Amino acid sequence: MVLILETADGMWNTLRPFLFLVMPAMGQAHAQTATIDGRVIDHTGAPIPFVNIGVRSTRIGCVSDEHGRFHLDLPKGHSGDSITFSAIGHKTITLAPTDVMNLAQMQVTLPRKVYELPMLEVHPQAMRSETLGTHKGIAPGGTSIQSVQGGAAMALLIEPPEGSFEVIKASVTILENELDTFLLRFRFLGVDPVTGYPAEDLVHEDMILRSGIDKGVASLDLSARDIRLRGPFYLAVEWINDERTAELLRKREATKGPRIQGEIRNNKVVRRDEEGRVIEKRRLTDAELEQL
Repeated sequence: MVLILETADGMWNTLRPFLFLVMPAMGQAHAQTATIDGRVIDHTGAPIPFVNIGVRSTRIGCVSDEHGRFHLDLPKGHSGDSITFSAIGHKTITLAPTDVMNLAQMQVTLPRKVYELPMLEVHPQAMRSETLGTHKGIAPGGTSIQSVQGGAAMALLIEPPEGSFEVIKASVTILENELDTFLLRFRFLGVDPVTGYPAEDLVHEDMILRSGIDKGVASLDLSARDIRLRGPFYLAVEWINDERTAELLRKREATKGPRIQGEIRNNKVVRRDEEGRVIEKRRLTDAELEQL
């Protein structure tokens, strides 16, 4: 995966990019026996887009659309399982299916999550732009996100030297894509000090890129967001498989989602729940590697 991160502060001498394939704890459902259609809103009644919705430790789930609407199929044997709603910048809640269906107009409200921001000293200095991440010259390869279903994410570990920096752009190279439009979510994640795996979100707002390119570099301008980071972090890219995209794939009007240039250096799979906790760590099997 060619992820380009440009910064406006400091010089970068060493990088250790590692690519992790983050398997979704929630995916598309089959053998449906119960269906829930609803909407996710905030405390003001405004819709919350692209909320992760599903049953923990399963592949049952969906993502709300741009208007907060969602359609969730619960297969046989899971009709009574609790459903978790998770969105960046909001508190995660878990409800029983009957509780969701008993809500007025089937509207689920997620409260805002309050974060205490650390004090940051800013000293004037000359600005310098650098590109971080995996550059040309790595072994060629590609990862089709569709091969692990929408909602999967890939994360690149970047270890800069000491000091803070401002993020102004994030980019990803698309090798091929058959959808007329797709959505990618960029996330900056901390590093677990014990496992070294992706941890909590460092930026508490959605960073969504909509693109329709079939090949080339897709970029998201972050210069107006005043994102300042410090120390090692993961840059993750998640394909948001919204209802429209899922319908196209079901009807075979498109056979592939975006295929991102990449190289899995350590062949590891990390599976996490919607709150970011690691629920599975293992190496990819030979069969799984052949599918990527």
